[in-house]
Amino acid sequence: LMTYNQCPVWRYDPNRRVVVEEKLPTNQSMMRRYHLIERAKDAQVIGIVVGTLGVARYLAVIDHLKSIIKEAHRKFYLIVVGKLNEFKLANFAEVDIFVLVACPENSLIDSRQYYRPVITPFELDIAIGPLGSTLGWTGEYSTDFTKILAAPTSAGTPIDADSDEAQGIRYSLISQSIVRAPTAQTVMEPLARPQESSLVTKGPQAIIEYESPAAMHLSTRTYKGLEQNLGQTPVTLATQGSVGIAKGYDRETPPS
Repeated sequence: LMTYNQCPVWRYDPNRRVVVEEKLPTNQSMMRRYHLIERAKDAQVIGIVVGTLGVARYLAVIDHLKSIIKEAHRKFYLIVVGKLNEFKLANFAEVDIFVLVACPENSLIDSRQYYRPVITPFELDIAIGPLGSTLGWTGEYSTDFTKILAAPTSAGTPIDADSDEAQGIRYSLISQSIVRAPTAQTVMEPLARPQESSLVTKGPQAIIEYESPAAMHLSTRTYKGLEQNLGQTPVTLATQGSVGIAKGYDRETPPS
């Protein structure tokens, strides 16, 4: 019904033997999907979740998603988690939004219970890909990810170099502020060196420092896991531990 949201839907009631026009809340669903597209425009780290290994051309779609994410100067993770649930995806706290590559019947996920939203390849292409510059959001919707492969790769009308669109400046409906699209410099910053030990260049290439989104996110957290404390913990002999199961160990006093 999301695909045919602009068409009237009729249902036959065999009990009353009448045809009834269905009043489905497709407008609310489409508004929800449009909100997720706006979230994807602001996302800096995108997780590509592989939800199928048998649908035709799924590898081509994954390569296409990688390409448009790189062209938009964003970072991405390729994730295979098996059966999808909110607990598995919550382990990737540094990811801003997930895109699910799955069959058309299982690609729409109600991700309101998830830590981060889950969108479709069509929605990501509308947000940062060629569909956004050529087609845009028209209300037409598709859950078949193979259709984005046939989309045009460039806009038909040229863009003024001095315009806000060419400079990557736009108004974010999520943060309600003027934002600038990320560039190659914001994804990978050159490693700062003194003048006497500047970067080693070879032709057009240069050595640069890669900033891991996971490491950057971990550095901002208060709890970072168990500390190793190398050289600070005294070395002791191994001791006998408890024997039994969690229900009751041998050293525990049974309840009276």
